[in-house]
Amino acid sequence: MNVSATTPAAPKQFLSPIEPLTLSRWDWRFTGSIRPTSCARRTGCCKPDAWLVIYNSGFTGDMSEDPAFRDWSHDDYPARFPTPPRRSYTVTLEDAEPLGFVVRGSESFAHDERMQAEQLASYLLTQTNVIAAVEGGDVSLAEAASWIHDGVAPFFDGQARTMRFRGSVSFLQRAPAATSIA
Repeated sequence: MNVSATTPAAPKQFLSPIEPLTLSRWDWRFTGSIRPTSCARRTGCCKPDAWLVIYNSGFTGDMSEDPAFRDWSHDDYPARFPTPPRRSYTVTLEDAEPLGFVVRGSESFAHDERMQAEQLASYLLTQTNVIAAVEGGDVSLAEAASWIHDGVAPFFDGQARTMRFRGSVSFLQRAPAATSIA
C-alpha cells in the first residue's frame, strides 16, 4: 500500500502519476485552500477501488476546566488575529462523482488534549490567523508568541488543562468503472 501525505510547501510533490496510490491521506490543515478532490483530478493518483480519506481537526476554543477561556479564544484572540479568508469544505457526492469517486461515509469526532500554557501558545502560533498576521507584517512572530502566551497563561495557573478539539473524516473510494481521473 502506498500512502501520500502533503506538506504546505509542496503538496503535489508526493503525487506521482507514475505510481498510483491505493490509499491517499489529506490533512485539511495543510490543504484547506484546495478543494480536496482537485488533488486527485490533477494527477490521476488513485488506482481503481483505491480509497481517499480526507480529515479535518481543529481546536474548538474550549477548556474543560474553565469555561471563561472560551471568551478569550472567541473574542480576544480573533480580534487580535482575524481569520483570513478561507473556505470550510465538506466533500459531497456532487464533488466526488464527476471525479470517479463514491462517498462511502463520513464521521464527526471530538478529542481532548492535555496541554500546558506554553504548548497551547505554540499550537496557536501554527494557526492561519497568526500566520497571516505575521506574513502580512502586522506583527512579528515574537510579538505574536508573547501576546498569545500572556493571554492564555492566566487560565492555566501552572497546571495542564484539557483543551477540546473537534473534527470530521470523509471516506471516498474510487469507483471501479473509473480508469482515469483527468
